[in-house]
Amino acid sequence: MMTNRLRSSLLLFAASGLLAVGCTNTEKNDERFGVIHATLTKAETCEDLGNMIKADALAKMNARIDAEIAIWDNGWGYDDSAPSTGSMDGGTAGTGGSTAGTGGAAGGTAGGTNTAEPEKASEFSGTNTQVEGVDEADIVKTDGKYIYLLHGENFLVLNAWPSTELSQTSSFGIEGTPLEMYVTDEGKVVVYSTVDGTNVYAEAGVTPRSTYDDYYGYYGGGGMAEPYPGGYPGYYAQPLTKITVLQLQDAQPSVVSELYFEGSYTSSRRVGQHVRTVIQGANYGPQLQYWVDSYPNTKAEWVAAYENLRAQNTSKIVNSTLADWLPYYMIRNGSSVQANLARCDEFYVPTAGSTTYGMTQIQSLDLASPERVPHGTNIIGATDTVYSSEDTFVLAARAWMDPAVWQSAMWGGDDVAVAVPTAPNSIGTSRSALSGDPISTAYTHLHTFDLVANPEQPQYTASGTVPGTILNQFSLDVHNGHLRIATTDERVNTDWDNSQVNHVFVLAAQGNKLEVTGAVRDLAPGERIYSARFMGDKGYLVTFRQTDPLFVLDLANPAAPKLLGELEIPGFSEYMHPLDENHLLTIGQDGNLAVQIFDVSDPLNPLQKFKYVFSQEDMYGYSEAETNHKAFTYYANRGLLAFPFVGWGSYDGSMRSSLELFSVDKDQGIFRLGSIDHSALFGNVDPYGGYCGGYYGADVRRGLFLENFVYSISYGGVVVNDVDNLATPVATLALPTPTNASYDCYGY
Repeated sequence: MMTNRLRSSLLLFAASGLLAVGCTNTEKNDERFGVIHATLTKAETCEDLGNMIKADALAKMNARIDAEIAIWDNGWGYDDSAPSTGSMDGGTAGTGGSTAGTGGAAGGTAGGTNTAEPEKASEFSGTNTQVEGVDEADIVKTDGKYIYLLHGENFLVLNAWPSTELSQTSSFGIEGTPLEMYVTDEGKVVVYSTVDGTNVYAEAGVTPRSTYDDYYGYYGGGGMAEPYPGGYPGYYAQPLTKITVLQLQDAQPSVVSELYFEGSYTSSRRVGQHVRTVIQGANYGPQLQYWVDSYPNTKAEWVAAYENLRAQNTSKIVNSTLADWLPYYMIRNGSSVQANLARCDEFYVPTAGSTTYGMTQIQSLDLASPERVPHGTNIIGATDTVYSSEDTFVLAARAWMDPAVWQSAMWGGDDVAVAVPTAPNSIGTSRSALSGDPISTAYTHLHTFDLVANPEQPQYTASGTVPGTILNQFSLDVHNGHLRIATTDERVNTDWDNSQVNHVFVLAAQGNKLEVTGAVRDLAPGERIYSARFMGDKGYLVTFRQTDPLFVLDLANPAAPKLLGELEIPGFSEYMHPLDENHLLTIGQDGNLAVQIFDVSDPLNPLQKFKYVFSQEDMYGYSEAETNHKAFTYYANRGLLAFPFVGWGSYDGSMRSSLELFSVDKDQGIFRLGSIDHSALFGNVDPYGGYCGGYYGADVRRGLFLENFVYSISYGGVVVNDVDNLATPVATLALPTPTNASYDCYGY
């Protein structure tokens, strides 16, 4: 029979106009429950935008209230004598037009034969990027002459060449907590920082508004899939993301523009002079209430109390103004700050009730005219992950799932085995009976944008939805007009059993919809994806539970992708780097930190060709490069690999941090050349506590190569070594102790 919880959810969908027959998909285990296809609709006018935002807010609020009402049937209440009053419409908000790489770490060259710039290294490593030609922000950059470094609250310029003349050239204070940056060949610098906006709002004459997120965080609110760049900032009462643009002249920086945006920095990409920045914030709008003031004694009282809250929330939403919902951006001009609301025609709104709470902004900055305000592309809903090629920008966002349906799957027992109609624009089919079959508990929306037609502002092209969640940006790829995505599908069934499977989908745009053209489903049951990499017509996955399967996928035919080969070995790889089209260099764990080379020249029979595992004498440890590819520096020109390492002694509890250096050759193997220890630069600093009570760590952060010299960088300083002689440094530069004004560093 149908549970009251599920019945009330269906009544809600019917009352709100969201219940209809959807598209049909007969593939097993691909039914969507409360998940709606999230096509984006561009707002043409402010009235249009207001209507769409309110429709979205009403859809989510109604489903949330319905979930609260249904809680009674899951054990919160005991008197089941009073019938449920069902769900109410909650009002309407108008029509609104809405319907319910190969990596860059191989580095560049500095023109070694150019006698006009003999002071530059002839070749050097760069930031390790996913897609060739698409730069990614990091904490350190180099042009072969200088090293540019975010150090505490400062942007430092270090003279790096010749290596024996290592020195600090200039320092520039960055407001807030610096996160990442770009430095272009033209001397433009873009720095991202998190700022306490209390004073900024005051200077702009703006009163900060409260924000809210979804109480049901498991399927609604909060969190980012990507690691927060530079670590988490200190507590800020009113956090803002600041973009500071500097101009370098003879290695001396000066301010070009200072911009503030409401929300947290998520990620960014640079193609030439065009920088696209993704900022994610919580919802604005009226403060809604989802709890009753006193606990009712009967189900009738419980339902009546929540229907009263529904009516109050509906009134707040319907009577709100557009200014209640839109984010601010602020411009600093000297000592003054001007605040502006985001423009209505910069907004896209997804199908009502289809996305999780939040606001995503893509701010596009043209470094040819950095003083101009960036062009915004704003989307209602939270974003997890960002991918970009030179011509396509992709946002991966969490789909909103009806809490009543999800909780029924978790707690409903056999009563969940019922017919469940789908919502309009759903890409699933009605389920006639669950009968214990698993239900996917999370889905991912994909939105694609064209970067070629108007490089100054991404143009929306299409959206699609697939089951499961993605690990990171390497789970996404665009190749020959097709989008490839690898997901881990978390499932539950009516026996309360959790399970996992993994999928790879290939999608193509058909109008404004991304349709699945082909898929490889149900890989490695009971395991989850630990790393993914797409290379041309091939895809590679590593999953893990007890062993480390490496899967090789043939994606040449988008309509019929297929699994070619599989290799099972102990441990797991967390990052895969292409050495060439037939070899992968990976880093991960196998009892300790491990570096491996896989030969995939025969895709039917992938082989583990070489492997290096840190011994217990090296201490048990990990590397940031396992989860942050920017800490993995592969210098292809000379076959060298560098990455930070943090280890602990097995018996004495000692700790050390170093830059580990390897020679890598696909035919000869992996050879450890040695390690560079920064202990002497940290002096009496506690290796566990670091600076500022642990706010800044006492560990090596990055490694760079300039010709045959390796530069290791920490908060303690920079050490330069000849690759052929790691025992004796060529130069050492101690850096000033990092500080942070928002955090009490004085006692540490």
